[in-house]
Amino acid sequence: MWPRRITAGVALALVVAAATAACGSAATPSPTQTPPGATGPTPIALPLSTPWIASPPTCPVALLHGQLVPNPSWGLAVIQDGSSAATKVVWPAGYTARPGQVIEVLDQAGRVVAREWDHVALPGGSLQDGVWGLCPGLDPVASPS
Repeated sequence: MWPRRITAGVALALVVAAATAACGSAATPSPTQTPPGATGPTPIALPLSTPWIASPPTCPVALLHGQLVPNPSWGLAVIQDGSSAATKVVWPAGYTARPGQVIEVLDQAGRVVAREWDHVALPGGSLQDGVWGLCPGLDPVASPS
């Protein structure tokens, strides 16, 4: 018979895996890849979800409101309205971050969908440990004036 601690841990892992599979994303982030031989500013790694299986993707209807801020571990995070705590964000597969005077987030098509310090409303849902799983399909943002 398995020890109770191992059985409980396996059960928890199965519940987390089932919950994240239902949302179409993985809770484990993978860093953005940098092309070999690339030079220039230090790349910003964003944690990414696995590609969406459903087409169109099913997504929770919640919104995370706050300001997009730099985060040394997660590239960018969100300081929620009325809070000082940073919420970690897992971005959709194919999204990248471009360093510059401000960090820009680009979607799979290379369109800027968010910028550091923007006030955002990000569609998605809570994954685990307070991490926000962002849904794909953000609208591009206007160019800065």
